[in-house]
Amino acid sequence: MGRTHEVRVRRRFDAPLRRVFGAWSDAEQLARWAWGSIGRSTRAEVDLKVGGSLRVETRRPDGATWSFSGTYTEVVPGSRIVHTLEWQAPMGYPASPERLAAEFARGGGCCTVELIHTKVPDAKSAGVHRWIDVLKTLAAQVER
Repeated sequence: MGRTHEVRVRRRFDAPLRRVFGAWSDAEQLARWAWGSIGRSTRAEVDLKVGGSLRVETRRPDGATWSFSGTYTEVVPGSRIVHTLEWQAPMGYPASPERLAAEFARGGGCCTVELIHTKVPDAKSAGVHRWIDVLKTLAAQVER
């Protein structure tokens, strides 16, 4: 495989860090936002520890089931979560091991999250992975 690409996205949430971090670390909460607005009948499994796994599955309006899974490679409570990322969904490119890091920072009563999505196979695919809809759905959950 040739050169891979990286996507970085930063978003500020009007919510405390503990609430935003909890939305990433609790399976029930993760299921509510991880597929963004396309998520229907979504369920998640989370074993938040180094070597633990995650899986988030959703039913599409057309009845198809899409999911993604991974293994946690770094967990720093309240600060950083890193996991591998494998799509079981039509992403428009062959399945390959990707990596997603979420870095959390406190700021007043708010929280900023920076997503660093690496090992994306090509520039076109990197352009698709902007995470905007997913982070908007997360904001709607944590900013209530």
